[in-house]
Amino acid sequence: MLNVIRNRTHAELGAAGAEIAIGAISAAHQEGREATVLLAAAPSQLPVLRALIDTEIHKHPVRYFHMDEYVGLTPNAPQTFGAWLKHNYFDSLPDMNKAIFERIETAGDPQQAAAAYAERLPENGFDLVLCGIGVNGHLAFNDPGTDLNDVLPVRHIELAEASRTQQVDEGLFPKLADVPQFAITLTIPSMLKARTIICSTLGSAKAKALKAMLELPITNELPATALKNHDDVTVLADEEALSDVHQDV
Repeated sequence: MLNVIRNRTHAELGAAGAEIAIGAISAAHQEGREATVLLAAAPSQLPVLRALIDTEIHKHPVRYFHMDEYVGLTPNAPQTFGAWLKHNYFDSLPDMNKAIFERIETAGDPQQAAAAYAERLPENGFDLVLCGIGVNGHLAFNDPGTDLNDVLPVRHIELAEASRTQQVDEGLFPKLADVPQFAITLTIPSMLKARTIICSTLGSAKAKALKAMLELPITNELPATALKNHDDVTVLADEEALSDVHQDV
Protein backbone atom coordinates (compact mmCIF):
# COMPACT_ATOMS: atom_id res chain seq x y z
CA MET A 1 0.00 0.00 0.00
CA LEU A 2 1.39 3.36 -1.03
CA ASN A 3 0.98 6.32 1.30
CA VAL A 4 -0.11 9.17 -0.98
CA ILE A 5 0.04 12.78 0.22
CA ARG A 6 -1.59 15.52 -1.82
CA ASN A 7 0.28 18.84 -1.65
CA ARG A 8 -1.15 22.22 -2.57
CA THR A 9 2.24 23.84 -3.15
CA HIS A 10 5.73 22.67 -3.98
CA ALA A 11 6.99 24.24 -0.75
CA GLU A 12 4.51 22.11 1.16
CA LEU A 13 5.64 19.03 -0.74
CA GLY A 14 9.29 19.81 -0.05
CA ALA A 15 8.69 20.24 3.66
CA ALA A 16 6.75 16.96 3.88
CA GLY A 17 9.47 15.09 2.01
CA ALA A 18 12.27 16.63 4.05
CA GLU A 19 10.62 15.60 7.31
CA ILE A 20 10.49 11.96 6.20
CA ALA A 21 14.00 12.09 4.75
CA ILE A 22 15.48 13.60 7.90
CA GLY A 23 13.92 10.80 9.93
CA ALA A 24 15.42 8.11 7.69
CA ILE A 25 18.88 9.70 7.61
CA SER A 26 18.90 10.47 11.33
CA ALA A 27 18.01 6.86 12.13
CA ALA A 28 21.24 5.75 10.49
CA HIS A 29 23.22 8.37 12.39
CA GLN A 30 21.65 7.26 15.65
CA GLU A 31 22.94 3.77 14.87
CA GLY A 32 26.44 5.25 14.76
CA ARG A 33 27.08 4.95 11.02
CA GLU A 34 26.96 7.03 7.88
CA ALA A 35 23.62 7.25 6.10
CA THR A 36 23.25 6.07 2.50
CA VAL A 37 20.92 7.92 0.14
CA LEU A 38 19.98 7.23 -3.48
CA LEU A 39 19.01 10.30 -5.49
CA ALA A 40 17.12 10.89 -8.70
CA ALA A 41 18.06 13.90 -10.82
CA ALA A 42 14.94 15.54 -12.20
CA PRO A 43 12.83 18.69 -11.71
CA SER A 44 10.41 16.70 -9.54
CA GLN A 45 13.16 16.33 -6.93
CA LEU A 46 13.85 20.02 -6.43
CA PRO A 47 11.32 20.76 -3.65
CA VAL A 48 12.64 18.03 -1.34
CA LEU A 49 16.32 18.62 -2.17
CA ARG A 50 16.01 22.35 -1.52
CA ALA A 51 14.23 21.70 1.77
CA LEU A 52 17.07 19.41 2.88
CA ILE A 53 19.93 21.81 2.20
CA ASP A 54 19.90 23.71 5.50
CA THR A 55 18.95 20.85 7.82
CA GLU A 56 20.91 19.18 10.62
CA ILE A 57 21.61 15.99 8.65
CA HIS A 58 24.74 17.54 7.15
CA LYS A 59 26.51 17.55 10.51
CA HIS A 60 27.04 13.80 10.15
CA PRO A 61 28.32 11.64 7.27
CA VAL A 62 25.97 10.92 4.38
CA ARG A 63 27.06 8.87 1.36
CA TYR A 64 25.02 9.72 -1.71
CA PHE A 65 24.48 7.69 -4.85
CA HIS A 66 22.45 8.47 -7.94
CA MET A 67 20.24 6.08 -9.82
CA ASP A 68 21.08 6.66 -13.45
CA GLU A 69 23.35 8.44 -15.88
CA TYR A 70 23.59 9.00 -19.63
CA VAL A 71 26.26 7.26 -21.67
CA GLY A 72 28.04 9.42 -24.23
CA LEU A 73 28.08 12.85 -22.57
CA THR A 74 31.20 14.44 -21.13
CA PRO A 75 31.24 14.46 -17.29
CA ASN A 76 30.89 18.25 -17.16
CA ALA A 77 27.95 18.42 -19.58
CA PRO A 78 25.13 20.18 -17.70
CA GLN A 79 22.62 17.54 -18.83
CA THR A 80 24.43 14.75 -16.98
CA PHE A 81 22.60 13.75 -13.85
CA GLY A 82 25.77 13.98 -11.80
CA ALA A 83 26.28 17.60 -12.87
CA TRP A 84 22.58 18.35 -12.28
CA LEU A 85 22.78 17.07 -8.71
CA LYS A 86 26.02 18.96 -8.07
CA HIS A 87 24.47 22.21 -9.29
CA ASN A 88 21.08 21.81 -7.62
CA TYR A 89 22.11 20.20 -4.34
CA PHE A 90 25.73 19.48 -3.49
CA ASP A 91 27.08 22.94 -4.32
CA SER A 92 24.66 24.42 -1.76
CA LEU A 93 25.40 22.09 1.15
CA PRO A 94 26.88 23.78 4.23
CA ASP A 95 29.56 21.14 4.80
CA MET A 96 30.65 18.98 1.88
CA ASN A 97 33.21 17.31 4.17
CA LYS A 98 30.33 15.25 5.53
CA ALA A 99 28.73 14.52 2.15
CA ILE A 100 30.27 11.92 -0.14
CA PHE A 101 28.89 11.76 -3.69
CA GLU A 102 29.47 8.42 -5.40
CA ARG A 103 29.03 9.57 -8.97
CA ILE A 104 28.38 7.16 -11.84
CA GLU A 105 31.33 7.27 -14.23
CA THR A 106 30.37 6.30 -17.78
CA ALA A 107 33.71 6.63 -19.58
CA GLY A 108 35.08 3.52 -21.25
CA ASP A 109 33.14 0.30 -21.67
CA PRO A 110 29.59 0.89 -20.34
CA GLN A 111 29.14 -2.71 -19.19
CA GLN A 112 32.27 -2.43 -17.10
CA ALA A 113 31.16 0.99 -15.82
CA ALA A 114 27.84 -0.51 -14.69
CA ALA A 115 29.60 -3.39 -12.95
CA ALA A 116 32.04 -1.01 -11.26
CA TYR A 117 29.23 1.12 -9.87
CA ALA A 118 27.40 -1.97 -8.64
CA GLU A 119 30.43 -2.81 -6.50
CA ARG A 120 30.18 0.59 -4.80
CA LEU A 121 26.55 0.23 -3.73
CA PRO A 122 25.87 -0.28 -0.01
CA GLU A 123 25.79 -3.97 0.82
CA ASN A 124 22.69 -3.66 3.00
CA GLY A 125 20.75 -1.31 0.76
CA PHE A 126 19.96 2.37 1.11
CA ASP A 127 18.58 4.15 4.14
CA LEU A 128 16.64 6.45 1.84
CA VAL A 129 15.66 6.63 -1.83
CA LEU A 130 14.39 9.87 -3.36
CA CYS A 131 12.79 9.09 -6.71
CA GLY A 132 10.16 10.16 -9.20
CA ILE A 133 8.30 8.43 -12.01
CA GLY A 134 8.50 8.98 -15.73
CA VAL A 135 5.68 9.88 -18.09
CA ASN A 136 5.72 6.23 -19.21
CA GLY A 137 5.91 4.98 -15.64
CA HIS A 138 9.65 4.36 -15.60
CA LEU A 139 11.66 4.19 -12.37
CA ALA A 140 15.21 5.49 -12.79
CA PHE A 141 15.75 4.49 -16.43
CA ASN A 142 13.90 1.19 -16.10
CA ASP A 143 11.41 1.59 -18.94
CA PRO A 144 8.28 -0.49 -19.64
CA GLY A 145 9.20 -4.11 -20.30
CA THR A 146 12.05 -4.12 -17.79
CA ASP A 147 12.67 -7.16 -15.60
CA LEU A 148 11.30 -6.32 -12.16
CA ASN A 149 13.44 -9.13 -10.72
CA ASP A 150 16.64 -8.30 -12.55
CA VAL A 151 19.60 -10.20 -11.10
CA LEU A 152 21.99 -7.36 -11.95
CA PRO A 153 22.09 -4.39 -9.54
CA VAL A 154 23.16 -1.94 -12.26
CA ARG A 155 22.63 -2.29 -15.99
CA HIS A 156 23.61 -0.63 -19.28
CA ILE A 157 20.35 -0.04 -21.18
CA GLU A 158 18.89 1.54 -24.30
CA LEU A 159 16.41 4.29 -23.52
CA ALA A 160 12.81 4.21 -24.69
CA GLU A 161 11.82 7.09 -26.94
CA ALA A 162 9.22 8.25 -24.41
CA SER A 163 11.93 8.63 -21.76
CA ARG A 164 14.14 10.56 -24.17
CA THR A 165 11.25 12.79 -25.25
CA GLN A 166 10.51 13.60 -21.61
CA GLN A 167 14.00 15.08 -21.28
CA VAL A 168 13.22 17.45 -24.16
CA ASP A 169 9.80 18.35 -22.74
CA GLU A 170 11.40 19.21 -19.39
CA GLY A 171 13.84 21.56 -21.11
CA LEU A 172 16.97 19.53 -20.49
CA PHE A 173 17.79 19.07 -24.19
CA PRO A 174 16.79 21.21 -27.20
CA LYS A 175 15.67 18.30 -29.39
CA LEU A 176 15.27 14.51 -29.33
CA ALA A 177 18.38 13.90 -31.44
CA ASP A 178 20.47 15.51 -28.68
CA VAL A 179 19.30 13.07 -26.00
CA PRO A 180 21.64 10.09 -25.60
CA GLN A 181 20.23 6.72 -26.62
CA PHE A 182 21.94 4.75 -23.86
CA ALA A 183 22.31 5.03 -20.11
CA ILE A 184 23.43 3.23 -16.99
CA THR A 185 20.72 2.64 -14.41
CA LEU A 186 20.19 0.92 -11.10
CA THR A 187 17.70 -1.88 -11.56
CA ILE A 188 14.37 -2.17 -9.76
CA PRO A 189 15.59 -4.63 -7.08
CA SER A 190 18.49 -2.29 -6.25
CA MET A 191 16.13 0.65 -5.84
CA LEU A 192 13.73 -1.30 -3.65
CA LYS A 193 16.56 -2.44 -1.38
CA ALA A 194 15.95 0.51 0.91
CA ARG A 195 14.49 1.31 4.30
CA THR A 196 12.44 4.29 3.13
CA ILE A 197 11.37 5.55 -0.30
CA ILE A 198 9.96 8.97 -1.15
CA CYS A 199 8.48 9.32 -4.63
CA SER A 200 7.86 12.94 -5.69
CA THR A 201 5.56 13.46 -8.68
CA LEU A 202 4.83 16.92 -10.08
CA GLY A 203 2.81 18.32 -12.95
CA SER A 204 0.00 17.35 -15.27
CA ALA A 205 2.41 15.50 -17.59
CA LYS A 206 2.72 12.83 -14.88
CA ALA A 207 -1.03 12.57 -14.14
CA LYS A 208 -1.70 9.58 -16.39
CA ALA A 209 1.32 7.63 -15.13
CA LEU A 210 0.53 8.38 -11.49
CA LYS A 211 -3.08 7.28 -11.86
CA ALA A 212 -1.92 4.06 -13.51
CA MET A 213 0.69 3.43 -10.82
CA LEU A 214 -1.93 3.75 -8.09
CA GLU A 215 -4.61 1.67 -9.82
CA LEU A 216 -2.79 -1.09 -11.71
CA PRO A 217 -1.44 -4.29 -10.20
CA ILE A 218 2.32 -4.71 -10.21
CA THR A 219 3.43 -5.03 -13.82
CA ASN A 220 6.63 -4.48 -15.75
CA GLU A 221 4.56 -2.59 -18.33
CA LEU A 222 4.51 0.21 -15.74
CA PRO A 223 7.69 -0.21 -13.67
CA ALA A 224 6.56 2.36 -11.09
CA THR A 225 4.00 -0.18 -9.84
CA ALA A 226 6.96 -2.10 -8.37
CA LEU A 227 6.93 0.45 -5.54
CA LYS A 228 3.95 -1.49 -4.21
CA ASN A 229 6.39 -4.29 -3.32
CA HIS A 230 7.93 -2.04 -0.67
CA ASP A 231 6.40 -1.46 2.77
CA ASP A 232 7.60 2.12 3.36
CA VAL A 233 6.86 4.28 0.32
CA THR A 234 5.43 7.78 0.49
CA VAL A 235 4.18 9.34 -2.75
CA LEU A 236 4.24 13.14 -2.64
CA ALA A 237 2.25 14.72 -5.47
CA ASP A 238 0.92 18.13 -6.38
CA GLU A 239 -2.64 18.87 -7.48
CA GLU A 240 -1.75 18.67 -11.17
CA ALA A 241 -0.18 15.23 -10.89
CA LEU A 242 -3.22 13.98 -8.98
CA SER A 243 -5.74 15.61 -11.33
CA ASP A 244 -6.92 12.21 -12.62
CA VAL A 245 -7.07 10.62 -9.17
CA HIS A 246 -10.07 10.58 -6.82
CA GLN A 247 -10.12 13.63 -4.53
CA ASP A 248 -10.09 11.53 -1.35
CA VAL A 249 -6.38 10.81 -1.85
